[in-house]
Amino acid sequence: MKHLMLACLLAFVSFVPKTSIGAEDVRELKVVMEEMGNIFKALGKSVAQGKVGATELASARQLVKLVEESATLLPDLSSFPDRAVATQRYLDLNKQLLVVMKDAEAAISRADASAALDALEAAKELRTIGHDEFKL
Repeated sequence: MKHLMLACLLAFVSFVPKTSIGAEDVRELKVVMEEMGNIFKALGKSVAQGKVGATELASARQLVKLVEESATLLPDLSSFPDRAVATQRYLDLNKQLLVVMKDAEAAISRADASAALDALEAAKELRTIGHDEFKL
Protein backbone atom coordinates (compact mmCIF):
# COMPACT_ATOMS: atom_id res chain seq x y z
CA MET A 1 0.00 0.00 0.00
CA LYS A 2 2.84 2.41 0.85
CA HIS A 3 4.43 1.74 -2.54
CA LEU A 4 1.17 2.48 -4.33
CA MET A 5 0.74 5.77 -2.47
CA LEU A 6 4.34 6.73 -3.22
CA ALA A 7 3.88 5.88 -6.90
CA CYS A 8 0.69 7.97 -7.05
CA LEU A 9 2.41 10.89 -5.34
CA LEU A 10 5.36 10.74 -7.74
CA ALA A 11 3.03 10.54 -10.73
CA PHE A 12 1.06 13.54 -9.49
CA VAL A 13 4.17 15.62 -8.79
CA SER A 14 5.61 14.89 -12.22
CA PHE A 15 2.49 16.27 -13.89
CA VAL A 16 2.13 19.42 -11.78
CA PRO A 17 2.97 22.46 -13.92
CA LYS A 18 6.14 24.31 -12.95
CA THR A 19 4.51 27.69 -12.43
CA SER A 20 5.85 28.55 -9.01
CA ILE A 21 9.19 30.25 -8.64
CA GLY A 22 11.81 28.03 -7.11
CA ALA A 23 14.89 29.25 -5.29
CA GLU A 24 16.94 28.69 -8.44
CA ASP A 25 14.65 31.08 -10.36
CA VAL A 26 15.02 34.00 -7.93
CA ARG A 27 17.47 36.63 -9.05
CA GLU A 28 19.83 38.35 -6.66
CA LEU A 29 18.90 41.84 -5.51
CA LYS A 30 22.18 43.19 -6.90
CA VAL A 31 21.29 41.95 -10.40
CA VAL A 32 17.81 43.47 -10.21
CA MET A 33 19.22 46.76 -8.92
CA GLU A 34 21.80 46.91 -11.71
CA GLU A 35 19.11 46.34 -14.32
CA MET A 36 16.94 49.00 -12.70
CA GLY A 37 19.87 51.44 -12.67
CA ASN A 38 20.62 50.96 -16.35
CA ILE A 39 17.00 51.40 -17.42
CA PHE A 40 16.48 54.29 -15.02
CA LYS A 41 19.47 56.24 -16.36
CA ALA A 42 18.44 55.76 -19.98
CA LEU A 43 14.82 56.64 -19.24
CA GLY A 44 15.79 59.75 -17.31
CA LYS A 45 17.99 60.92 -20.15
CA SER A 46 15.23 60.40 -22.72
CA VAL A 47 12.54 62.08 -20.65
CA ALA A 48 14.86 65.02 -19.91
CA GLN A 49 15.07 65.45 -23.70
CA GLY A 50 11.28 65.55 -23.86
CA LYS A 51 10.88 62.03 -25.23
CA VAL A 52 7.79 60.28 -23.88
CA GLY A 53 6.95 57.74 -26.56
CA ALA A 54 6.45 54.01 -26.75
CA THR A 55 10.08 53.22 -25.91
CA GLU A 56 9.96 55.32 -22.75
CA LEU A 57 6.63 53.83 -21.75
CA ALA A 58 8.02 50.32 -22.15
CA SER A 59 11.02 51.28 -20.00
CA ALA A 60 8.77 52.77 -17.31
CA ARG A 61 6.65 49.62 -17.27
CA GLN A 62 9.77 47.48 -16.98
CA LEU A 63 10.95 49.60 -14.06
CA VAL A 64 7.62 49.12 -12.30
CA LYS A 65 8.03 45.35 -12.67
CA LEU A 66 11.59 45.51 -11.38
CA VAL A 67 10.57 47.59 -8.36
CA GLU A 68 7.90 44.99 -7.61
CA GLU A 69 10.51 42.25 -7.95
CA SER A 70 12.96 44.08 -5.69
CA ALA A 71 10.32 44.12 -2.94
CA THR A 72 10.62 40.33 -2.81
CA LEU A 73 14.40 40.43 -2.41
CA LEU A 74 15.76 41.81 0.84
CA PRO A 75 19.23 43.29 1.13
CA ASP A 76 21.73 41.95 3.66
CA LEU A 77 20.38 43.14 6.99
CA SER A 78 22.94 41.43 9.21
CA SER A 79 24.52 44.74 10.26
CA PHE A 80 21.21 46.18 11.49
CA PRO A 81 20.50 45.80 15.21
CA ASP A 82 16.76 45.35 14.59
CA ARG A 83 16.19 43.41 11.40
CA ALA A 84 12.41 43.72 11.61
CA VAL A 85 12.65 47.51 11.66
CA ALA A 86 15.20 47.48 8.83
CA THR A 87 13.01 45.14 6.78
CA GLN A 88 10.01 47.39 7.25
CA ARG A 89 12.04 50.47 6.29
CA TYR A 90 13.25 48.74 3.10
CA LEU A 91 9.71 47.72 2.20
CA ASP A 92 8.37 51.21 2.94
CA LEU A 93 10.97 52.82 0.67
CA ASN A 94 10.16 50.23 -1.98
CA LYS A 95 6.43 51.04 -1.75
CA GLN A 96 7.18 54.75 -2.11
CA LEU A 97 9.37 54.02 -5.12
CA LEU A 98 6.63 51.90 -6.67
CA VAL A 99 4.10 54.72 -6.31
CA VAL A 100 6.50 57.22 -7.87
CA MET A 101 7.38 54.89 -10.75
CA LYS A 102 3.70 54.29 -11.44
CA ASP A 103 3.29 58.07 -11.50
CA ALA A 104 6.13 58.29 -14.02
CA GLU A 105 4.54 55.55 -16.11
CA ALA A 106 1.18 57.34 -16.07
CA ALA A 107 2.79 60.66 -17.02
CA ILE A 108 4.63 59.06 -19.92
CA SER A 109 1.46 57.33 -21.09
CA ARG A 110 -0.24 60.72 -21.38
CA ALA A 111 2.89 62.27 -22.97
CA ASP A 112 3.53 64.63 -20.05
CA ALA A 113 7.31 64.90 -20.03
CA SER A 114 7.36 67.47 -17.23
CA ALA A 115 5.35 65.32 -14.82
CA ALA A 116 7.35 62.24 -15.81
CA LEU A 117 10.60 64.08 -15.11
CA ASP A 118 9.29 65.22 -11.71
CA ALA A 119 8.38 61.64 -10.84
CA LEU A 120 11.78 60.37 -12.00
CA GLU A 121 13.50 63.02 -9.85
CA ALA A 122 11.48 61.84 -6.84
CA ALA A 123 12.45 58.25 -7.69
CA LYS A 124 16.10 59.27 -7.86
CA GLU A 125 15.87 60.78 -4.38
CA LEU A 126 14.27 57.60 -2.99
CA ARG A 127 16.89 55.51 -4.73
CA THR A 128 19.67 57.56 -3.14
CA ILE A 129 18.09 57.26 0.32
CA GLY A 130 17.70 53.51 -0.06
CA HIS A 131 21.21 52.98 -1.34
CA ASP A 132 22.66 55.09 1.48
CA GLU A 133 20.66 53.39 4.22
CA PHE A 134 21.14 49.85 2.98
CA LYS A 135 24.59 50.19 1.37
CA LEU A 136 23.29 49.03 -2.00
